Amino acid sequence: MKENLKKLCDSTFVGSEQKAKAEVINMLSPFVDEIKTDLTGSVFGFIKGKSDKTILLEAHIDEIG
Repeated sequence: MKENLKKLCDSTFVGSEQKAKAEVINMLSPFVDEIKTDLTGSVFGFIKGKSDKTILLEAHIDEIG
């Protein structure tokens, strides 16, 4: 996971949120059971569990600043 974070931080996706989104999906897919996206460009990864509880881990794809 640390290598993936470094790769994302070192990548240049200026003006190309679609490329950033594709890379996030590619990196996330080995760790989740399902991936969904929406019209605003959000990416959601789902891990099926045995509980009725939900945990949300959230991050922003765009570079800030």
